[in-house]
Amino acid sequence: MSRRALLVARAALCVAGAASARIDLEKDLRGNASSAASGARYKCGALHTATEACYPLATAGSWMSSAKAACSTACTKGFTCNCPVKGESCSSIMVSNPGLKFMGQSDYMSYYAVRVNMETREWEYLRASKPQWSADNMRRTTHFEWAKPSETGASYLESTELVITPSGEDFCQPGVAARYSDNLYRTVGKAERSPWG
Repeated sequence: MSRRALLVARAALCVAGAASARIDLEKDLRGNASSAASGARYKCGALHTATEACYPLATAGSWMSSAKAACSTACTKGFTCNCPVKGESCSSIMVSNPGLKFMGQSDYMSYYAVRVNMETREWEYLRASKPQWSADNMRRTTHFEWAKPSETGASYLESTELVITPSGEDFCQPGVAARYSDNLYRTVGKAERSPWG
């Protein structure tokens, strides 16, 4: 095996490990998780418009419509979020938010945070684990990861231009995105608690 092939294989293993690792907000966040081992490219940041981000979501029946299962394929966007499979449905973040944090300053409110695949436009959101406390209850640790908004089908974002990436560190690192969101929530929102609980 050539040296170049060996380096490529080693780099792929490192990136795959970084992409699947759950990162602590307080730990040193070096490395680049913005590209997965599959070669996918991502854009990460805040989502400015919630009506354009679609994801599979089951709906309950009402007197006007029947119940629908969550879309089993990729959602599409027309006037609203749609599923190409009859009898299945998709929703937008505006209608049913799967867990993004809505924050900012007056006219600059956005949903934090998303990671969008640049080729497929499938998006994931930043999800926090339940906080873990140290044995002496003096230190709290929360782990962050990119999570799909639905267990079935695929989400869809109308345009990657709707994602605003803050300058600075690699926002595709879950811990970097969490730290930025936490700081924004505490300084702009003047909150004493973290948005993550």
